[in-house]
Amino acid sequence: MTQSSGRKGLVATLGLFTTTSLVVGGMIGSGIFRNPSAMASFLHSPELLLGVWVVAGLVTMFGALTNAEVAGLIPITGGQYQYFRVMYGDFMAFLYGWALFVVIQSGSIASITFVFAEYFNTVVPLWELDESTATAWAISLPFATIYPLKQIGIKLMTFGAVAGLTLINALGVKEGGRVQGLFTVAKVAAILFLVVMAFTSTSGHVGNIVASSSTTVPVGTALMFALAMAMNKALWSYDGWNNLTYVSGEVKNPQVTVPRALMLGTAICISVYVLINIAYLTILPIDALSASSAVARDAAFIMMGTFGAVFVSVAVMVSTIGTSNGTILATSRVYYSMANEGMFFKGLVWYTTGSVRRFAHSRCSWVGPRF
Repeated sequence: MTQSSGRKGLVATLGLFTTTSLVVGGMIGSGIFRNPSAMASFLHSPELLLGVWVVAGLVTMFGALTNAEVAGLIPITGGQYQYFRVMYGDFMAFLYGWALFVVIQSGSIASITFVFAEYFNTVVPLWELDESTATAWAISLPFATIYPLKQIGIKLMTFGAVAGLTLINALGVKEGGRVQGLFTVAKVAAILFLVVMAFTSTSGHVGNIVASSSTTVPVGTALMFALAMAMNKALWSYDGWNNLTYVSGEVKNPQVTVPRALMLGTAICISVYVLINIAYLTILPIDALSASSAVARDAAFIMMGTFGAVFVSVAVMVSTIGTSNGTILATSRVYYSMANEGMFFKGLVWYTTGSVRRFAHSRCSWVGPRF
C-alpha cells in the first residue's frame, strides 16, 4: 500500500479548525442530553457520576492517541478501513468496510437523524396519520411487527434531512466542512450557555455535586455492575472521534494536523461533558437527575421555563444534525476508498484533473444512508 494510492485524485483542503470540528461534532450528539439520567440511576452518587465521565474521557483520549499515531503513519483516505488493510490484509479491511456500509454508519446516520426529527416535532408538529390508517399496513417479521406508516412525518423529516446533508456534502469537502464547523460551534455554544445559566441561576445549588448523607451508593459487586453500565453509557456518548481518520487524504499536512485535531477535539469534548454534568447536578439533585427522562430539558425548564425547554430541543436538533453531517462527510470517503481499490462498487470512482468528480462523492454519500 502506498500513500499515493489512498489519496489519488483528492485535494488536501481541510485545516485544523475543520478537522477539530469533525472530532468534536462527531462525539457530541444526543448522548450528553440523555445518558446522564441513566448513569445517575445506576450510580446514585454525583462524585461517581463525574468520575465515570472523566475516566471514560481518558479512555477515549488513549484511543484517540493510538489512532493519532497510526494516522501519522498512514495518512490516507479511508481511515480505519485503510489501517486494517495495511495491518491485517484485504479480507479484514473488506469485512470492516462492508460492516460500516450495512450496519454501523448507515444505522448511525439514520438513528441520529431520527432523534433530530423527533425533537423537531416537539417544536414544530409534523404531519401524522390517524392510528387506524397508520396501522393498516404492517410488515410481520419473526421477531417483530413493523408499521412503516407510524410516525410518518418524523420519518419523512429524517429522510429529508439526510438528503439535504448529502446534497451539501456532494458540493465538496470544503462546503461540508464549513457546515460541520458551523454546527459544532453552535452545539458547543449551546451547551456552554446552559452551563453558565446553571452556575448563575438562583435555582441551582452547588452542594448537589457532593453526595448527601442520605444517599445510598451501591457497594461490592453491585458497584462494579453499576460502574460498568455507567461506563458503557459514557463511552457511547464519546463515540465518533474516529470520523476524522476517514478523511485523512483531504487534510493539509495530515501527519501533524490529524493527531493534533484528535487530541484537541477529545480534550474539548471531555471538558464540555464534565462541565454540563456539573451544571445538571447544580440544578437537579442526584435523585431528581436519575428520575428525569429528559435531563437537559428538565434542567433548562427549571432555570428558564418554557423558553428553556424549547432552547434545549433546538440545541439537540443542532447537535444531532451536526453529528449526522460529520458522519455523512466522513463515511462517504471510506466507500470511495473501497471502490478505488476494487472492494466496493466501481461506479463510485470517477476522476477529473486534480480532484474527484462531485458526482462520485454524491454517490458515495447517498448510498450508505439509503441502504
